[in-house]
Amino acid sequence: TAVGGYNALMAAPNAQGSLIVGKRFGDKEQLGIMVNGNYYLSDRGSDNWERDGAEIELRDYQLRRTRTGGSATLDYQFNTNNEIYLRGIYTSFTDREWRRRYVMKPDTDDSPFEDHEIERLTKDRFERQNISSINFGGKHTLNAFTIDYEVALSDAFQDTPFDYEVNFIGEPDELTTDFSNAAFPSFTTDSEFDYLDNSNYEFDELETGATIARDRNITGKFNVGIPYQVGGNAGIIKFGAKYRAKTKSFEVTQNKFQWKGGGITFEGQEGDFTAEKFEGGLLDANFLGGQYALATAPDMGRVVTFFNANPSGFELQVEDKLVDEANESYTATEDVIAGYLMTDLTLGQLQIVGGVRYERTTVGYDYNTIFFDDEGDLDQIVAESGSSTYDFILPQLNLRYKLGALTNARAAATYSYARPNFESIVPTQEIDLSESEGTVGNADLQPVGALNLDLMVDHYF
Repeated sequence: TAVGGYNALMAAPNAQGSLIVGKRFGDKEQLGIMVNGNYYLSDRGSDNWERDGAEIELRDYQLRRTRTGGSATLDYQFNTNNEIYLRGIYTSFTDREWRRRYVMKPDTDDSPFEDHEIERLTKDRFERQNISSINFGGKHTLNAFTIDYEVALSDAFQDTPFDYEVNFIGEPDELTTDFSNAAFPSFTTDSEFDYLDNSNYEFDELETGATIARDRNITGKFNVGIPYQVGGNAGIIKFGAKYRAKTKSFEVTQNKFQWKGGGITFEGQEGDFTAEKFEGGLLDANFLGGQYALATAPDMGRVVTFFNANPSGFELQVEDKLVDEANESYTATEDVIAGYLMTDLTLGQLQIVGGVRYERTTVGYDYNTIFFDDEGDLDQIVAESGSSTYDFILPQLNLRYKLGALTNARAAATYSYARPNFESIVPTQEIDLSESEGTVGNADLQPVGALNLDLMVDHYF
């Protein structure tokens, strides 16, 4: 199959295609092979504005996303009662984001210590995600019972090799915002300040970052079914078990640089470090249908080139870097052991499906505790580790009674629970003695259980 389209906002085409090939081989077609491949390309964009109090933010977004994937399945049928299979899948996703923003920040309090500000921000980020899995299993029907089993390995990897954002700030003498037009609010500056003139915006900060996230799951499971009869009514008893070992990690590199100069010139020219010197990025001449005028955005490639050529002119905010990286980085493991016993029995018009499941989960994690001194400065970062274990017994009962050929009455009672995510239970701590406050992850956060009672009647026409 092939699908195409056109995005008028981005003036770019979109494309999607897939191919599936499958065939069975052998005298009795015992061996089956199926291969699938797919590709997806999308250029997206958005023009929007957002309000925050008296502030107006104009946001021009551009995204390019691609997805390439493939899967293969191989199965072998020894006979009608015995089969094994091998399945694999791989997918690669990329996301390139360009974001250009104006943020209008009027000093609504007329404070002598604050200035009106207009921020001119440009962001360039690239992210890739890869997911792969392989599954091997089998299904067998014997004289007295059936059995199926599977072992699986899956890996997910997310890499953001670069995430740049540069901020230039302009300071008009006057800046007001007006929200009387709810659809398109307006703003005005003094006559001496042209917000479209990039020479009015001086360098404030450059942020560079990178992240790597990994997620691996190893799973094994089996199910056994034993048929039986009660007074001529067919039923089946099933039992089984499952084990899953999960490892997840998140690594962050986060840098903030401020300009310190030191006699460095830009392309041999003296002067302030302004956005004008880096013009060359996108100009959106029809932002929100022409409701707002935007200037040519700073070119992030030129900013990064200048930064790499003149590292001595920038000052790394070391404390911010250490705190941000310690706060967000972690490693966690989760081991789950589960087993169940159930039955499915039909007694005339009544079908009964009921059973119980037991799950035991053990979570381990490595994290950081961050301490600030009485002056609010970073004191120390301490690497720590911890673990927690919890278990649940999960019963359930489902009843269906056929009131007629087209009408069923159903009732169900189930008990379930939801695990907290890793980010919530990893107990990273940030303790600030100067403010007598702290931010602490909750290692004792418990899963939430729920008893669900349902009653339903359905009729088919």
